[in-house]
Amino acid sequence: MLMMIVSCSKSQNKTNLKMEIQLRDQLKTATTDFFRLLEERDMDKWIDLWAEDGIDRKPYATGMFPEEIVGRKAVYDSWKGITEVFDSVSFPIHELIVDEESRTVVVRLDGKGLMKNSNLYQNSYIFLVHYDKDLKINECYEYFNPYVAGKAFGTLDKLKY
Repeated sequence: MLMMIVSCSKSQNKTNLKMEIQLRDQLKTATTDFFRLLEERDMDKWIDLWAEDGIDRKPYATGMFPEEIVGRKAVYDSWKGITEVFDSVSFPIHELIVDEESRTVVVRLDGKGLMKNSNLYQNSYIFLVHYDKDLKINECYEYFNPYVAGKAFGTLDKLKY
């Protein structure tokens, strides 16, 4: 009897481990797709990564950018301008940390781009992305140097500190 319980427990552990690995891979893929689709400027596919009631937060917006954007449509409307501002953009990822239990991913990366006005853009970012049970983004925190972004996007006159 004890042998059977131990055997079932080992089998259950293997199943749980497989499920954790699968979820980790899905979260990594969803997160790398987030940045790949921005690089490709495919905003229609990019917005599909978001939950209908997803929230985009920029804690260091300092008045130059919205601190909170609520809802898929509002997020889309806010982000679609990337295609109008940049000729090209890339997001080299330096570090990606996944917590399967909370369905959260932390990403440290750079944002680099050639703007349509021929200026070069470069900023460092940390994203904290929370996913729902359907692997849709339900909350995304974006940390960046607001001065660099404000200068590039012409919003320094809105700076609040």
